[in-house]
Amino acid sequence: MQLSREVMLASRRLRGAPAFSLFCVLTLALSIGATTAVYAAVRALIFQPPAILRIADLVNLYHSSPAISPAARSHSFSWLDYQDLRRSPRSFRYLSGWAPFRQTLAGPAGAEVLTGALVSGDYFQLLAAHAHLGRTIQPADDQATAAPVVVLDHLLWQRSFSSDPAVVGRTVHIRGHAFQVVGVMPASFRGAESSYVVRKTAWIPLTWAQLLVTNDLEDREDRWVRVKARLQPNTTIASAAHDIAAIGAGLDALYPSVSKIAANFDHVTETGRFWHVMPTADLRLHETVHRFAGVVAVIVIALVGLVMLIACSNVANLTLSRVATRRAEVSLQMTLGCSPWRVVRDQLVESAMIAAAGGLAGFCVARTLVGGVLTATIDAGRGVWIQLEPVIDAQLMGVTFAATTLSLIVFGLIPAVSIAFAERRRGLISSTNEHSASRWRGRGVLIAVQVAISAVLLLAAALCVQQVRALTHDKGGLALDQLAIITFDFTLQGDQKDRARATVAEVLDLARQQPRVDIAAVSSGLPVGFRTPAALVTSVDRPFVAGRHLGEMAQLISTTPEIFQALDLTFLSGRSFNQRDAADSMPIAIVSRSCARIIFGTDHVVGRQLLLQLPPDRNENAPRIETRTIVGVVRDAGSWRQSDRTSGTVYLPLAQHYEPVLTLLARVSHNPADGAAHLARAIARIRPELVLVEQGSGAELTAPATLPLKTVAGLCASLGFLGLVLAMSGLYGVLSHVVASRSREMGIRLAVGARPSRIIRLVLLDGVRPIVFGLTAGVGTLALLMRGTGRVLSGFPPSMDLAVLSGVVGAFLLVGVLACYFPARRAAKTDPRVLLRQL
Repeated sequence: MQLSREVMLASRRLRGAPAFSLFCVLTLALSIGATTAVYAAVRALIFQPPAILRIADLVNLYHSSPAISPAARSHSFSWLDYQDLRRSPRSFRYLSGWAPFRQTLAGPAGAEVLTGALVSGDYFQLLAAHAHLGRTIQPADDQATAAPVVVLDHLLWQRSFSSDPAVVGRTVHIRGHAFQVVGVMPASFRGAESSYVVRKTAWIPLTWAQLLVTNDLEDREDRWVRVKARLQPNTTIASAAHDIAAIGAGLDALYPSVSKIAANFDHVTETGRFWHVMPTADLRLHETVHRFAGVVAVIVIALVGLVMLIACSNVANLTLSRVATRRAEVSLQMTLGCSPWRVVRDQLVESAMIAAAGGLAGFCVARTLVGGVLTATIDAGRGVWIQLEPVIDAQLMGVTFAATTLSLIVFGLIPAVSIAFAERRRGLISSTNEHSASRWRGRGVLIAVQVAISAVLLLAAALCVQQVRALTHDKGGLALDQLAIITFDFTLQGDQKDRARATVAEVLDLARQQPRVDIAAVSSGLPVGFRTPAALVTSVDRPFVAGRHLGEMAQLISTTPEIFQALDLTFLSGRSFNQRDAADSMPIAIVSRSCARIIFGTDHVVGRQLLLQLPPDRNENAPRIETRTIVGVVRDAGSWRQSDRTSGTVYLPLAQHYEPVLTLLARVSHNPADGAAHLARAIARIRPELVLVEQGSGAELTAPATLPLKTVAGLCASLGFLGLVLAMSGLYGVLSHVVASRSREMGIRLAVGARPSRIIRLVLLDGVRPIVFGLTAGVGTLALLMRGTGRVLSGFPPSMDLAVLSGVVGAFLLVGVLACYFPARRAAKTDPRVLLRQL
């Protein structure tokens, strides 16, 4: 009965202040909704385990722990080690191996790139998966005498085979080899890898590995088989880890490791079998990012939490300002015998009603964001797709409830306690405006903190946008948006060097004949880090010495001579490549200016020799060392990925250094995307079996490289803008209440001769002061963060652009002045005669 009466009184008070009620509910709805939606996205991408039945019994096996190993190859086993491990599975009910592959599929719609997995016969039993059509791969399919079979992914079946149920039993050709389709998996099946990354499109028995991958099955140093296992009943992770550690130690004694990488870099994880067990459910996103995925998730959630803190402190500020007018009423109630906790409860009921409405609206906002914005399929390039599919469930409802409860504590409980336990005498004998100045100073600190947080977020977003623009429109002169680019991977075709070189010559001649192509070249990459190979480089005066001098890492581009003209790279000295630079002529190279200066300390290096350390061939244990004579120096192409710490670029003639993944780049006079499509159609006419891995404009194909920056920029911009709106609206509301509480003071000032412009200036100065303090703190904080980040990632973030800084600071000041002006104008219009009658 008492509670219902308090609810009715609180409802009456809220209805009497509709603007206050609506502002508080909307503020909480936006902050709680954003917090819940971002948590849903982070959970789906990083913390949600793969959708595999009985995943608690499933473990990943690694050559060494992903938490400490710097090398991705340490996550896999060699074929022979995998076979030895399968023969001793004491702790495992199933132990299955698999390996990714990329090959060409000749389907009804033509040739396309297939991203699939080679799997052992018990792979689908391990995952407790069943086929949508037909059957899965069985242990009998993984025998040397079995017929070649393939299981298709549901999306591939829909896209390339038009959802034809008669596909089961049909023969398809993968890299020219015939495979019979025996099944199609359901749409929910994602395979053994992370649920949201690199979705596989087909599965083939491991016994056919030599047809589809180039790995050596007889080399214990060639680690390419990934392993998952399902534990035996009543078997613990600790006992499984002990078992495989013992197996690894036994194999170390029989077959000591002489890793090619360890011989040069001395990684302890490469020199022994430090076999490791990890529960599959504990893997964060992917092995390559497991070490820092959780940290990134915590940072993202913390950023959203800061914005929520801004919202809650806004509502708390407004609540304090509003209930300050009731201070005398509260003190009188307490003088007449009302306990402080009764006052707290009375105020808390009102705040709980606001929090409940804000939480409910916030959950609706979260549902809208999850369904309309955050559910997406992101192209990360080269067949890597990140499928983000956050879901609304009971856990997410719990997050909404927790956020609502936290907000209630911040804006409801704390102000209520503050009011209830204030000095009674002060409320009885003092007017509210007597202490308004001190109250404003305290709330001004909160506003300054809000502004600082919002400024850091918006400036970080501006820096990321600045970096993306620098990468897409490189200041070194590479206008990537003017280039049409087509990439070939001759390993997918199974073409040998001679056949590939002939195809390159044919494609290059065809491109030169197109009317819209100004200049065309073929290279193994772009001098802006566009998936460009790298190699260690040094001078002959300082040869490579393992463990002491490893040289400098430089981008290595194998190319035709036209690349310098296509990219407008001017020569500073020397010459370009020509037809005389054949495979049997003197090995030569062209270097960028930065490479020349880092390796030799001067630009004048034509005629000098450099050493290149290249990866070993398949049958070699040691890296290859090549000596090349420098014939030219070109200007730098700018900095595409400045954090890579590469020391410039080395260009080699394609005739002397073959790479199987090559890019045709053409400078076109019109739309480069259309130009790439036109070139692709022309190439298809002369070689229809040639698979084009990628095609499009330079800006389009380099977009995945900027995806992390764009994601950070979008997140920071969204949160920063929301924080700015909340901070400025809170400033407006608080300043309006403070000005209202100081109305008598303003009336007296006007009565004794103060001009209205002076009142406006007084209020504006009071309002803008916390904005200036907040901006100063925000810029200083960001500068410290940039300095710390720059020590880890060389060249990132870029230096703060004065125009960017001025724009963000100016926007804050402009919005802040507008937020302060309207309360100031109302104060200037105060009628002193009315107020003086009340004295």
